Amino acid sequence: MNEGGRYGGYAGGGTRLAAELGLSTVLLSRVKVDIPGSLVRAAVDQHSPLSKGVGPFVWILFDDDFVMRTQGEYAPIRYPTGQSGDFFVSGFSRYEENLYGTAAVADEAVGRGRVIVFDADPAYEASVEGMERVLLNAILGPDPKRSEAQWFGYTPRTTHPPAAGSKERAGREAAAMRAASKLPDWTSMALTVKAEDAGAAAGLLRGFHASFSSSREGSEVRFEIPNPRELTLEEHPWAIDLLVRLERQGVQPISFRDR
Repeated sequence: MNEGGRYGGYAGGGTRLAAELGLSTVLLSRVKVDIPGSLVRAAVDQHSPLSKGVGPFVWILFDDDFVMRTQGEYAPIRYPTGQSGDFFVSGFSRYEENLYGTAAVADEAVGRGRVIVFDADPAYEASVEGMERVLLNAILGPDPKRSEAQWFGYTPRTTHPPAAGSKERAGREAAAMRAASKLPDWTSMALTVKAEDAGAAAGLLRGFHASFSSSREGSEVRFEIPNPRELTLEEHPWAIDLLVRLERQGVQPISFRDR
C-alpha cells in the first residue's frame, strides 16, 4: 500500500484483516443490529470513481455484518440517517437505527496507495448488481481525479498522505486494531430471545454440550454459538432440533442466524 498498491476487502474477512493489520483505520463493532439477510439502501457519492455505473443509491445485502465507522476517512457510500427519509430496509430488520449514518464503504489513502473496504459482502450470491459494480470499480476503476489531500480529507505536511505504520497514523491504527480485537468469532450462530426465556434457551444449549456466550440488551438476550465450519441450519447436527425444542417449551425466538 505504501508504495502505491491498492487493497480491496469486505465483510468479516477482508475488512477485518485490514483493520487488524493497520492498513485501514475504520472502527468495526458488533453493534446491536438485527438484520439477518435483508436489503438496505445506501447513499452513493456521485463524485467518487466507485459510483461509475451506479445511481445515487445502491442496495446492500446486510447479513448481521459488523458496523463500520470511520475516523475521518472518506466514506463514498453511507447508510442514510433516519432524519433524511432515505433509509429503507427491504426485509426483516430490528434496531436498524444503529446503522444510521455509518459507512458502507470506506476509501482511504495510505501512503502512495489506496485501501477500499466494505462492511458487507458486495457480491453475496449475486444478489445485488449495484454493489457488484462498486466492487468492479474498486478493483479496476481509476483513482480519484482530485488531489489525494482534497479527496481523502487530509491536509498534508508531505507530498503523500501518511503511510501505514507511520507516526501520523499510529493513533488511528491502534484504535482500529483495538476495535477489531474485540470482535466476536465471525463464524457463529446467533440466537436472540426474550430475557424471560434466556434460562430455557441456555439450558437447551447446555443439553447439546454447546459452548456459547450471552449478552443482555434491554429485554432481550443474545446467544453467540461457535460455528467454525460455517454450517447452514440444515447442515448443522442439532440447530433445527434446538429450534423445535424451544417451540415445545413455548419459547418463540426473536431472531436466529445460522452463520
